[in-house]
Amino acid sequence: MAATTVGIVVQSVGDEGDARETYRSISAQQLSGSKTSIVVWCTNCSSQYADLHRGNNGVHVVQSDITFLSDLRSSLSVIKHCEWICLCHSGVIFQSNCVQRILAKALEYGGESSLTLAGVRLFPHETLRLGGNFREGLHWKLYDHTREDRAVHCLTTDFCCFNVNVLKRIAALEVKPFPENEDVWVSFVIGHYLKLPIWKIKCEQVGNIHPRFKPIPPLLYAQICESDWPRNICNPYYSSIKLDEVRKSSSISPALLWEQGFGGVNMSAEPASELDFAAAASYGVRVIRLGAVCDAKDLSYLLDPSSNGNHDDKKHLLSVIPRLKQGIQKSHACGLKVILTMTDLPGSPFHSPKGSLLSFWKSPACRVRAAQFWGVLSECLVDIKHMIMGYDLINEPYTPEDENVNYFEKMSNAYKEELSHFYKITLEEIRKHDRDTMVIIKSTWFANPKAINMLTPLPDPNVVYSVHVYIPPQVTFPRKFRDHEISYPGPVSKWKLYTHDKVVIDFQYLHKLLSETVHKWQLRHSVPSNRILVAEFGICREVSGGQQYLTDLLSIFTEFGWSWLLFSFRDEEWDAMDYELGPDVSNMLDRTANDLLLCVADQFH
Repeated sequence: MAATTVGIVVQSVGDEGDARETYRSISAQQLSGSKTSIVVWCTNCSSQYADLHRGNNGVHVVQSDITFLSDLRSSLSVIKHCEWICLCHSGVIFQSNCVQRILAKALEYGGESSLTLAGVRLFPHETLRLGGNFREGLHWKLYDHTREDRAVHCLTTDFCCFNVNVLKRIAALEVKPFPENEDVWVSFVIGHYLKLPIWKIKCEQVGNIHPRFKPIPPLLYAQICESDWPRNICNPYYSSIKLDEVRKSSSISPALLWEQGFGGVNMSAEPASELDFAAAASYGVRVIRLGAVCDAKDLSYLLDPSSNGNHDDKKHLLSVIPRLKQGIQKSHACGLKVILTMTDLPGSPFHSPKGSLLSFWKSPACRVRAAQFWGVLSECLVDIKHMIMGYDLINEPYTPEDENVNYFEKMSNAYKEELSHFYKITLEEIRKHDRDTMVIIKSTWFANPKAINMLTPLPDPNVVYSVHVYIPPQVTFPRKFRDHEISYPGPVSKWKLYTHDKVVIDFQYLHKLLSETVHKWQLRHSVPSNRILVAEFGICREVSGGQQYLTDLLSIFTEFGWSWLLFSFRDEEWDAMDYELGPDVSNMLDRTANDLLLCVADQFH
């Protein structure tokens, strides 16, 4: 974005922060031909503070009793001929190519998007009385500058960026400002009146930034609720459901649920809003699986990467068990039972680029350590075992043989004995403390149904055998993994470089594959249908025919009598399969009970 003119407003309030360090760091930026104009905006500052900044080359000082955003008509007259306005608090340090990166993001997200380094999502909730406690983790969540890009409802003025035309449109509206919380006020105007997006961007080239979300003034909160911004802000989807009726299902034992079979979801143990548990229950969910969402790091806090052995693992686990129990108890209060899974295990970081994948498969001692971890975990949770449906020992096991292999290739049985060894010793560790809770095992190749022959049934009636169904990834996964124009049902290329070699993916294909793999294995080993679990299945929500794909899979699961868990429900880190958001992947905020989700929700049980 060469030759762009950027106005940088450094906001100082009441002599707080050292603006000199801020504009010195701005002057050191490499802007590739772009021009900057720096203004230090002193609100209710002393004359001495303002005088510190006068006389510096290229720095304009404004003394005012209001902030920059409070009177935009006057403010914009100070910074003329600028295309973009960056607003930050004094004391913020611009590092490396910070401004250039932000301008590149502005180009990526479009001229009408406003950018912020820290942003807030607001969650639907029952209307609070004026002065009510607007609480983080219940009503809102803040995402800081280290998190990946995402759409948000509210920006924070610690560091944000506007196209000047957007600010001119705000000024023209003459909407009464709320100086007590400019962050929410300007976001409300942008989102509700202008119908424009706000993007929180990742930018770690900024120092000394400490974003926080200020309380919303009662009158502004009332205006927000009356305007229904964000959409359905005061109409959570479960509001018409009597939660007392939903909670009755919490008295059903895990054993009975396994016998009857169930359909549930994967979700977080610590969802963005505690109300998400109630929302899941309101759709009819009774079982949730924890540990696979949030980039498969949902329960990663149970591990200490610096631990050197079982003693350290146990010490750390005991210190964080109260946190895990709190999440389980909150979900149980909404009538939900939980399955726990781990993506990483002590000494064997399956999905960490820094870890040694070979350690788990080559070292019996490593597998023993991982088994002992599960033994300690089950011992710690024995007092709430009535809330736990099962222990899913590895989320998606894979071996060095499994990487970079095409889905349509034959899958080997490499490391079959090592996997069986781990499951055997882990079952023994868990059964020292818990004789009843289901233990869930699955094959390698990321729990692929085609690899189920890797599994050897264990001599325990309370073992469940599991698969993940994304058949094939060329259809179900994000675009980088699949043909761009794919639809279901329809043909898909087996090989990227040989597009003429195609196979039609439809109900018959799905049924035949699952029948000849999982169902055939089940019959051969006399495994009851209620001991088969599809722990994950789904399709990226933008795929044409996605609703039919989900419907077809559910029909097959029902025919074979298998329990299942949809991936996923309100995943904070990956919304490609967050079906409440609908088929438009550009929508990251506006949730509705749409047909894409309801085709599954109708069968939750």
